[in-house]
Amino acid sequence: MPKIRQAVGAIIRQEQEYLLVHKVKGMDGPHGSRSIPGIWDFPKGGIQSGETASEAILREVREETGGVCYRIIEQFAETIDFAFDK
Repeated sequence: MPKIRQAVGAIIRQEQEYLLVHKVKGMDGPHGSRSIPGIWDFPKGGIQSGETASEAILREVREETGGVCYRIIEQFAETIDFAFDK
């Protein structure tokens, strides 16, 4: 059975500027730790148990930017579903 994970993402805009966060990852493997080159992306992440989508996106934005002065102006009704090959 496939694993299902609900997630959220935000497009943060102020006038004609958009906010991207630089995400840097690390990986521990059998030969030690190594870094994976970072990417620029919109804030996003998984919805935790008992959390609404609105709560999740505000938490993700706070975690990834350190900011708390954000508000949700519009939510998209569309969803995106995808699967990874094994």
